[in-house]
Amino acid sequence: MTTFATAFVGAPEQVGAARRWLSGVLGHTPETHVPDDVRDAAALLVSECAANAIQHTHSGRPGRSFSLSVRVDPGRVRVEARNRRPYDALSAPRARRAAPDEENGRGLALVRAFAAEWGPLALEHGVFFTLTWQPDPGPDPGGTPPAAPAQAA
Repeated sequence: MTTFATAFVGAPEQVGAARRWLSGVLGHTPETHVPDDVRDAAALLVSECAANAIQHTHSGRPGRSFSLSVRVDPGRVRVEARNRRPYDALSAPRARRAAPDEENGRGLALVRAFAAEWGPLALEHGVFFTLTWQPDPGPDPGGTPPAAPAQAA
């Protein structure tokens, strides 16, 4: 297991910084290789979560921030985006169906479409998502090559 965490100022220009940070740390995990398509999907989804934190919570107010934490295991990455209290304190993050002409409202639908699992954090304000892949088996610990397939006589 490898974990990373950081915080960003709650300003729109920080969405790109969050995306670049996540892509960078997922490219340098010592215990497992995160495939490019998983890194790309994680960067897209963290952009949506960061934008939502800035737009829909007190994280977007001057002087406030949001934070990201990432846990990488072989075949699995979990990202948590923590933010300040939502403007609508009674509403939990949820995906909705945006009308074709709406410019907003598709972020959590993207998270739902790409993630193996996602949802609001249980004890804090924010959301999490998990992406999975089939990990590389790695070298045989015994150092023996695989047996050749049997040939018909």
